[in-house]
Amino acid sequence: MKRTKPLMLSFLSIVLFQVLFFTTLIFLYHIIQIAPPYIKPISYEYYKQLIELPFVPQDYFFTSLVLILNSLFLVCFVSMITYILVTRDLRRAVGGKNFIFSILIGILAYVICLLLIRFIAEHYRLYMILIPNQILSLMLLYYLTVIGLHKLFRKDADESEESAEALGSSVSQDTAPIPEIPNFNPDLSSVPTEEPMEDQENSLP
Repeated sequence: MKRTKPLMLSFLSIVLFQVLFFTTLIFLYHIIQIAPPYIKPISYEYYKQLIELPFVPQDYFFTSLVLILNSLFLVCFVSMITYILVTRDLRRAVGGKNFIFSILIGILAYVICLLLIRFIAEHYRLYMILIPNQILSLMLLYYLTVIGLHKLFRKDADESEESAEALGSSVSQDTAPIPEIPNFNPDLSSVPTEEPMEDQENSLP
């Protein structure tokens, strides 16, 4: 039960982050940010255009809120993945191959997103800041799915073993042992024996 609560919190955090991500993508798509140079370098003219954009207090508020929530979710996802790694049963349930597979897929997805932002996207929009956390959330969801399937199969195996044991015990109780027949050794010394026919004829007058 103690280990189930962190997993449930992990799943809940994934759901909440998906709400944040798609809300930012749909309703805050118009908010443009200045990307770090290693993601999308910008020219001086483009920088002047961004500065000359009118200041909108509402957009500034939502941008600050999204950035704060993004940092909180980052700490949450890293903590949950670390918890799975340091917990022996959960680490065994996920398996080393699944960890390596998820890390490679996550790195590949991040590199593809960086290339798309750098060479194809016209602007660096607010929702793009959430992409690293989105990859982490999907990795964590993959771990939770593997753990859930492992527990499900393990539970089915335990139930089948318990049913087999219960069936064996019921069969052993139904088949009562056959009582042993005691050795019967009759005492024939007290039984009168008949005299031979010749002795009986000689005894007649």
